[in-house]
Amino acid sequence: MNKTRVYTAFLGEKKPVGVPGWPNAAFDPQTARQEWMKKLAEQFGDEFEFTGGDLIPCRGDGNCAFGGYINEVLVSRGADALKDMPANIQDGVAQCDGILIVALCIPGCSCEFDILSTGKPTIIVNNFFAGDGLFLHCNSFVKRNRLPAVLVSSSDANDTHRALHLLTVMRRMRETKILDYMDAVSEWGLRPGEEQVIRDIFGTEIILKPGEELLGYCAEVDKSEARRQALEWMSDAERVVEPSEETVVQAAHMYLALKRAMQDAGATCVSTDCLNYVYRDKFPGYPCLAFFQLMNDGLMGVCEADVFSALTNLMGQYLTGQPGFVSDPVIDTASSQVIYAHCVCPSRMLPGEPAMPYALRSHAECGKGASVQVKARPGLPMTTIKLHPIDRKLALHQGVVVGNVDVEWACRTKIAVEVPDAKALLNGWNATCNFGWHRVSFYGDLEEEFRDLATLYGLEVVENS
Repeated sequence: MNKTRVYTAFLGEKKPVGVPGWPNAAFDPQTARQEWMKKLAEQFGDEFEFTGGDLIPCRGDGNCAFGGYINEVLVSRGADALKDMPANIQDGVAQCDGILIVALCIPGCSCEFDILSTGKPTIIVNNFFAGDGLFLHCNSFVKRNRLPAVLVSSSDANDTHRALHLLTVMRRMRETKILDYMDAVSEWGLRPGEEQVIRDIFGTEIILKPGEELLGYCAEVDKSEARRQALEWMSDAERVVEPSEETVVQAAHMYLALKRAMQDAGATCVSTDCLNYVYRDKFPGYPCLAFFQLMNDGLMGVCEADVFSALTNLMGQYLTGQPGFVSDPVIDTASSQVIYAHCVCPSRMLPGEPAMPYALRSHAECGKGASVQVKARPGLPMTTIKLHPIDRKLALHQGVVVGNVDVEWACRTKIAVEVPDAKALLNGWNATCNFGWHRVSFYGDLEEEFRDLATLYGLEVVENS
């Protein structure tokens, strides 16, 4: 597994041994930073490569006091922020996935704050009873300047890891390619130029392909392999309702074709304009089971050429290790519930838990093809989000899974989630940004993590939307 490269810097260079300050006059910053680097490698070295370890120097220009410097509003200056810093610091920042800053001790100086202004995603950690005053100055500076930084002041090392893990999420988003089969602009499809905006924010590459290419992959599928996969799905299902064996085999053809297309493109995610393709008889069947299996495989499949939902699902998958559920939400103010409905849902959404049971059904809108009806586990919190990269916003709301709805109307999988205020959710729905209908739901109380990711990406969080 690739490691996330984290340049590590320490603030407190103006506090040499013998100088009064926190934690005490005998404190040695040089020894302390070496101990920190050793501790970081021991605790988090499986996921991260910690580079640097430098004490950020004071330039000694006489203008280093905090005071007015903190009250200034600075725009993130990128590489220019470090132009007066030593070359090893500039190189370390340039070559990293993100920055870890430790407020090591005090006194400190404003020169050290240049490291906060690079525009790189940054995690700032407090060294308890030593760098606290400096850390709180960092907090003021970051908040006033709206910099992409998350601050951690906790005695629990898990909180530091949680924040650092966000840098891994961002690295993996940069390394991701999404294969998008779309012939014309659809309701959810990308508009010209939007793929470049996505790449500018997340680093994710969108590969646009015509549907004919996928049909070519379908024609090359090994028929015996498709039948083996179909029989496996049917054997694992609690029940098979409408689809015949041949219909499920047809769905397996699509799964194997998509998987091969993704391998050839170097993509870990695929989306197709499936409804338009099937409604116009361009495709022989729906890719619902294909996306279901891809997500259970640890890859990603998202329907309706909805790249925004694909990005959202990938972000949550990289955060939690499990895929989310892309759905068409139905809001019921009488029960204060949202019923998330779709014909595609992974059965493996809970880390370390067995797969959730499922049935094989027809696609709900037309009664044809094969799709999946997953029975979600109740009693657990669920966090629902949606990215709108063009407007640079993130929709967010939360609830608790209370059951599954099994009626013939609407999409096959219907997960009922009780929310704190369904009326507020209804009134806020797309009120400030058109996120579309789709939302992506993940098991867990993940509000803090998604808020912090929004901060690091420079996105506005829209609650109850």
